[in-house]
Amino acid sequence: MRYAITGSIGTGKTTIANIFKERGYNVYDADKIVHELYEDKKILKEVEKIFPSAFCDGVMNKNKIADIIFNDNNKKKELEDLIHPLVRKKIEEIDNAIIEVPLLFESKMEDIFDKTILVYCKKDEQIERLIKRNNISKDDAIKRINSQMDIEEKKKYADFVIINEGPNEVINKQVDDIISKL
Repeated sequence: MRYAITGSIGTGKTTIANIFKERGYNVYDADKIVHELYEDKKILKEVEKIFPSAFCDGVMNKNKIADIIFNDNNKKKELEDLIHPLVRKKIEEIDNAIIEVPLLFESKMEDIFDKTILVYCKKDEQIERLIKRNNISKDDAIKRINSQMDIEEKKKYADFVIINEGPNEVINKQVDDIISKL
């Protein structure tokens, strides 16, 4: 069995993934898979071709890439077209686990999962979390949120929705309710 945890940036996917981990589930993170891919020199060369200004002496500046992709949808798509198939291949090798996949629906990977769990919170909460977590402006937070599929649209595709707002007991109960149905 393979289950996905997804949601938009700043909704608390990692928090929910950690609750599943505490409950004894094997949990993986697609973002970590991406970081591992960036250690491959051939892949890094391909990324450098897309973002030459984000490299200095072969070293990638992730912040520069983030600035570019959150302002240029074409560059974002180029990077996703390179990375998403590689991430998908790695995920397909994982079984009996929950995998945090931020861009699950955007990357059209939902078909390789038995169930999908969407982590949801209101947009105002997302913005506040991003500003605090990433130390960015409100405008930058909104750009990052808007660069992804709208959370309301994602809700339509998810098998389960966890509303990540309120006290921990409420959030834990939602997770336990989902576990009882898996």
